[in-house]
Amino acid sequence: MASSVLISNKKGDILIYRKFRDDTNRQEMQHFCDSIIATKSSEAPVLHQAGVSYMSVAAGDIVLVAASKSDSNCMMLLHFLH
Repeated sequence: MASSVLISNKKGDILIYRKFRDDTNRQEMQHFCDSIIATKSSEAPVLHQAGVSYMSVAAGDIVLVAASKSDSNCMMLLHFLH
């Protein structure tokens, strides 16, 4: 399952953040938003950076992101975000 879920706008600003486990933190999520979402450097739905797996789905002007450090089912999380 996801360690945290966030809703961001296309600029990378975090609108809503919810943490379910203590293995990820807000700084890791903010770094993902600043480096990937705001710069539009990747369109891949699943990315792995610094030991954290990020699953993201864009819907209009918002981006939904789930993060996990544990071995999680990426397809289930992408389905959840859809």
